[in-house]
Amino acid sequence: MKTLRNHVQLIGFLGQNPEIIEFENGGKLAKCSLATNDYYKNAQGERVEETQWHQVVAWGTAAEIMEKFVKKGQEIAVSGKLTHRSYEASEGDIRYITEVKVSEVLLLSKKQVSVDNLPTDH
Repeated sequence: MKTLRNHVQLIGFLGQNPEIIEFENGGKLAKCSLATNDYYKNAQGERVEETQWHQVVAWGTAAEIMEKFVKKGQEIAVSGKLTHRSYEASEGDIRYITEVKVSEVLLLSKKQVSVDNLPTDH
């Protein structure tokens, strides 16, 4: 059961190509946003689609996989844990970020879809 603690699995579409950051020691970091969709019926019985955007970060092998094989609009599955951090913005405000720190990434399709019609609040 301890493997269930702080464990997240998401399937969604990439909102942009992963941003790859290389470090002097050869390590890599991949950052991107992942859109997941949920569906429900509203009070009028109409089907409503709700899109949630998740910030995703991957290190090491997962980052290398994302760099080589993952592109905007592609459907992927990620497994990892939630992390929270804060930083001071240039205006002096404290900003808070929740990210999914990826431990595994699975490519679900080579077919890419247009994510341009999804809500852009990512």
